[in-house]
Amino acid sequence: MSSLENKWNTFYTKVENYCDEHNKNLPTIIAVTKNRSLDEIEIAKDIGINHFGENYANEFNLKAINFKTSKWHFIGHLQRNKVKDVVPYAEAIHTLDSLKLANKLSDYDFKKSIFIQVNISNDPNKFGISPELNSIKKLHEHSTQLDLNIIGLMSICKFGLTYDTTYNQFSNLVKLGQYYNLNEYSIGMSSDWQAAISAGSTHIRIGSSIFG
Repeated sequence: MSSLENKWNTFYTKVENYCDEHNKNLPTIIAVTKNRSLDEIEIAKDIGINHFGENYANEFNLKAINFKTSKWHFIGHLQRNKVKDVVPYAEAIHTLDSLKLANKLSDYDFKKSIFIQVNISNDPNKFGISPELNSIKKLHEHSTQLDLNIIGLMSICKFGLTYDTTYNQFSNLVKLGQYYNLNEYSIGMSSDWQAAISAGSTHIRIGSSIFG
């Protein structure tokens, strides 16, 4: 058994056990390939990982082309001039954060799943729209009018917060989504996936716990 397979099996078992103990549905686990080689992704695919997430458009394009049968999620800040590199291969885009980006996705007739990114902690160092209801309403309604497939909300918590603070922020995000009948939540990374699952995450984005 390879080191990567061992890490994956160990992490997957942890998530399964946590979900069982807390009566939660198992989320989609997205293996984050930022700074990972094609050889590492090949191994990950061979051991059964099918959902991958990439932060950078150029890397996303290269990796998705090489592994077309896998499901690719774009999870980084998406510049409008890079949309063309992402839309042909994306199973989902997790980082819609502006009306202009919505317009650009519509220009390319993107019909796959989209998450609106919300800066739930109002962290000036993170992307995402304000968690105010009016901000989400404006982007959600505009995107719907463009016939974009908005399925949920995405957010990133500050690193190093307590479990309770992280859980509360993620729970607030879920409440915002429920207000708009959005039922998918891309929340939780290697450092805070437990709080995210407890709050209602449907997609967790995991890098170091899988790849090291």
